[in-house]
Amino acid sequence: MKKQVIILLISLGFITGACNVQSKEHYYINANGTGKVTINTTMANTDFKKKEETTPNEKAKKVVNKILNHSKGVETWKNVSFKAIDKGKQVSIQGTVYFKDLNKLKIKNITYFPISFKKGTNSMTLALSPPEKKKAPGKKEKLEKHIAESIKNWDQMKAMFEGPMTKSRFEMTFHVPTGKTEVSNLEKKESKTGNILYLLIDGPEIFKAYDATMRDEKSLEKAYLTGSSSPQNTVFMSKLIGNDKPVQATITGKLNSMFDYDKEVKAAKSAYPAMIKKLGLDKKPDTKLKKK
Repeated sequence: MKKQVIILLISLGFITGACNVQSKEHYYINANGTGKVTINTTMANTDFKKKEETTPNEKAKKVVNKILNHSKGVETWKNVSFKAIDKGKQVSIQGTVYFKDLNKLKIKNITYFPISFKKGTNSMTLALSPPEKKKAPGKKEKLEKHIAESIKNWDQMKAMFEGPMTKSRFEMTFHVPTGKTEVSNLEKKESKTGNILYLLIDGPEIFKAYDATMRDEKSLEKAYLTGSSSPQNTVFMSKLIGNDKPVQATITGKLNSMFDYDKEVKAAKSAYPAMIKKLGLDKKPDTKLKKK
C-alpha cells in the first residue's frame, strides 16, 4: 500500500490531497504582483496519529496552526477565524492572506491549484499552473512493467479516493485591474473597480480527470522516462477543463492598483499578535517569504 501511495504522489501530487475540501478564494491582485486572498475553506482533519483525547476546538487549533506555520509566500494574515465541525473531524477556516509574490504563494492544505503571475510592459498575465514534480528518470527496459503496475495500483486504490475527492469544490474569483482582458477558460465580468474573473472546479470533474490521467499510457510513459510530472499534469488539466487551452487571463493597458498593499499589510501586522492571542493559537507563522 505504501508503494502505491508513493506512485500516486509522484504522478499528480499537487491534487492527491484535494479530498473533501470546499474552498472559496477571492484574489485581489495588483499590477506589480502583490495582493491578498480571502479564504473560506472547510477541510477534513487528516491528523490520524493516535494522541491523547482533546476537545474538537483543540483539534481545530492544531490544523489552523499548521496552516499558519507552514504556508509559503505569506507576508501576514488578517481576520482569521475558525471552528470545529463534526467533533473536530472537519475544520472551517476564514481569513485574509497577504502576499508579495503570487508565484510563491502556497497556503497549506488550501492551495491545490497554484496561480502563476507574469508582469509585462503595461500588462499582467495570470495562469493556473500545476507544479512540476521531479524524480530520477526510469529505465526503458522497466517501462512496460511500470505502466502496468501504475494502472493496477490505481484500480486498487481509486475507491478510497473517489468519495472524498468528489466532495471537493474550489471556487476561485480574481479581482484584477481594469484593462483590455483576454481570457481562456475563465468567466469574465466587469466592475467599476476592475475586472472579475471566475473559475469553478468541482470534485466529480477532478476525480474523472484524475482517473483518466492515471490510465493514459502515453503520459505515464513520458512521466516515467523523463522523471517529470509535467506530461501527466498536462493531460490532467485538459481532461479537467475539457480542452487543451490554458486557464489564463492577460490584462493590458494602464493598470491601476486594486488596493494599497503596504498600508493594509502594516495594519494587519500590527493587529496580528492580538488576533493570535484571542484565537488561542500558540505559534506565530513565519511571515518572511521562503525560498524554494
